[in-house]
Amino acid sequence: MHLMVDALGYPVHFIITGGESADCTQAHALLKQCEQAVQDVIAEKGYDSNTVREGVMQQADEAIIPSKSNRKETIPHDKLLYAARHLVENTIGKLIHNRRLATRYDKTVSSFAAFVNLACIKMHLVN
Repeated sequence: MHLMVDALGYPVHFIITGGESADCTQAHALLKQCEQAVQDVIAEKGYDSNTVREGVMQQADEAIIPSKSNRKETIPHDKLLYAARHLVENTIGKLIHNRRLATRYDKTVSSFAAFVNLACIKMHLVN
């Protein structure tokens, strides 16, 4: 599950893919779904590629992505802003409280995505 959250940690968009797909392949699709202006994009090392950085810079002011260890020239990032990435991890943790998401009972992608939608709606309504 590839997830985009807002500044408060509420889920905005998600994409379901197989476990073998790379994170960086879904970054452009997530940003494309966002209709509002994006100020900063904070992502983990899995999204560190030149194509992702170029796509982010077209839609956002700044890309805060730490460089992978195998990158020839490290690209500096704001470590203070990168600390806010915990919002995504916390949101995934809250979604995983639903046993059905944690154990992935659903056999089809559409039924799993439907339940992720329900869990996200629940997060918005409860808080």
